[in-house]
Amino acid sequence: MAIEFRSIATSSYQYGHNDPVVNAPAGLTDGDLIIAIVQIGTWNDGGSATPGWTRLVSLESVGYDSSLYVQYKIAASEPSSWTFTDLFSGAGEMHIAAMAFSGVDQTTPLDVAAVLNALGSVTSGGKDTSPITPVSNNCMVLSIFQGDPETGISGTVDSSPACTERLDFTLNANGWIYVQDHLQTTAAEEAHTVTPNQTLYLSSILLALRPAAASGGADTAKKRMSATHLLMPGFPMAILPD
Repeated sequence: MAIEFRSIATSSYQYGHNDPVVNAPAGLTDGDLIIAIVQIGTWNDGGSATPGWTRLVSLESVGYDSSLYVQYKIAASEPSSWTFTDLFSGAGEMHIAAMAFSGVDQTTPLDVAAVLNALGSVTSGGKDTSPITPVSNNCMVLSIFQGDPETGISGTVDSSPACTERLDFTLNANGWIYVQDHLQTTAAEEAHTVTPNQTLYLSSILLALRPAAASGGADTAKKRMSATHLLMPGFPMAILPD
């Protein structure tokens, strides 16, 4: 089963929040992987993971006052929205995104350890992340960038590899989250380039989402073998047990 992006929901808050709410992504289905991204416009240590979620990273932007928190879970009878309380040690203006992906392995959704990058000052010429190296074929490599711009900002999606932009999100130029992904066919080392339209300090995280195993592999192969034996001359007419 190939990994597919399902949808994304966002929300934002001005001034002094530490209990943001975000809606569930449209079409969310049990078994989907949900990735929650929270960016705060202050330099903050990470607090506690939301019950039922797994904390992935709390990452500060080097040289400027913004921080990123990422947590995930496998969807199971989810509510229409979530409240994320005490993700950071302090309060501030927040940008929140909840992304859903189908076709991800429900037991081991991350193929390898996440790769964190304190990119420092990034210009409009772009900057590469450190690479991530999946071990499984057909992984989706997801890159998440965050920073605190001085003015309105946007990014340009990476063309090598050919990524798809999923989020280019800012509020009053007080924070920025940029997300793009690329679906591999063969496992290989991969880095992503971030290209903002202004110079700012950025941090990022790269994830490799592992695809769910194909269903019915062994049983299907056995049944095909049985049918082949029936049709080929010289083989006894017998059906292998399931």
